Amino acid sequence: MIQVGTGGFGGVWCRDFLPPNIKDGLIEVVAAVDVNPDALRIARKFLHLRDEQCYTDLREAFDANRADFCTVVVPPSVHEQVVDQALAHEMHILSEKPIADSLAASVRIAEKVKLADRKMGVTMSHRFDRDKTTLREELRSGRHGPLDYLICRFTCDCRQFGDWAEWRHEMVDPLMVEGAIHHLDILADLAGDGASMLYVCPELQNPMGVDLTPQRRRAVVEWVAARDALLISDEIFHDLHFDGGGPKSLLSDAGPGRTVAIGSLSKSFMCGLRIGWLVSHRDRILSLLDLKNAMDLGCPPLMQGIADALLRSGEYDAHLRNVRRLYKERCDAALEALNEHMPDGVVWTHPAGGFQMWCELPTGYSSLALFLLAVERGVAFLPGPLHDVDHRFVNGFRLAYGSLAPDEIAKGVSLLADAVKELLRHPASDPGLSGVGSFV
Repeated sequence: MIQVGTGGFGGVWCRDFLPPNIKDGLIEVVAAVDVNPDALRIARKFLHLRDEQCYTDLREAFDANRADFCTVVVPPSVHEQVVDQALAHEMHILSEKPIADSLAASVRIAEKVKLADRKMGVTMSHRFDRDKTTLREELRSGRHGPLDYLICRFTCDCRQFGDWAEWRHEMVDPLMVEGAIHHLDILADLAGDGASMLYVCPELQNPMGVDLTPQRRRAVVEWVAARDALLISDEIFHDLHFDGGGPKSLLSDAGPGRTVAIGSLSKSFMCGLRIGWLVSHRDRILSLLDLKNAMDLGCPPLMQGIADALLRSGEYDAHLRNVRRLYKERCDAALEALNEHMPDGVVWTHPAGGFQMWCELPTGYSSLALFLLAVERGVAFLPGPLHDVDHRFVNGFRLAYGSLAPDEIAKGVSLLADAVKELLRHPASDPGLSGVGSFV
């Protein structure tokens, strides 16, 4: 095998994890790679490698040494580079978690490994900790009755940039490293089964205003199929794509047997017309009808009649053409104003439809603190913490442009940009759970 990464946690592998397996004759380390020459001293000391077996160039190490597999103990952002080299040299892979630093990269790696017909393992260990093992035994003993639900809280004191490695503050999907690795694995293990249902809003998602990428759509469909799970696909914004198109329903990829697709008129026609529909397998629809009747005997007939008359008249299509045009004009006005007024470091999505977009301040700045500054100027928005449950998006906020004329949007964004500039004059500091922090 080839050990990739000998500094940081890679040093722990060299010192603690690999030597017992070498002693037992299970593995033979033929080379070690690290971009830091000083870190290779650990490989020489604990793996007893010669100088010529230690490399700073990944490709050179793989070209010069034939191996059955490699380990990957480097920052997640470079996992894909190591995987590419390993597959090019027909090696299997044992990687530290996560697979990569983003969901998109993780999907690419999984597809590459599958196509190459290689094996890739990702190390998971904390489910075997003594406290988790004891809890698991208690839950499965039956002494406490059936398990209804589990909650796992992730807390970490990373209030200042670089408190726990700078790359953790900069990666695209930070929870893939700490929150979505051990914690989801522990929850699944304690539950004794994998998740059986997935809810997703694949089109013009609130608050982002964008569609799932093809890679993520494919990952969702494959996940559902692998677990024979139920997919709830909330497609209530589908009709609001500016070009009148949009992606096909996830039901067409995952199949009606595994999917419930949700539609509605409340977003595309009238918010007060609370009429929606489900599309799924006939047997599932029939069973849901019984539940619906037990809950409220059905939606109000008047509302159903209005929706029926609208859809039969053809006026809905004309309405959509008009509303798409208006939303597109207002979205363009918002994007133009953001480009003109917002300072460097502020980023935003480019919606494909709908009436909302997502903006992000530089890391360490609070959207709640910005909200306090903005309302003083007569501007309001939805701060990021209102869109999550674990305060991952404190620096983000939603802008809704659907109900304002282009000139009002331009004026509002200009005022908001002034508030942003005032906020950015303060040093960045993690706002904590309050979202306001030092600005209280």
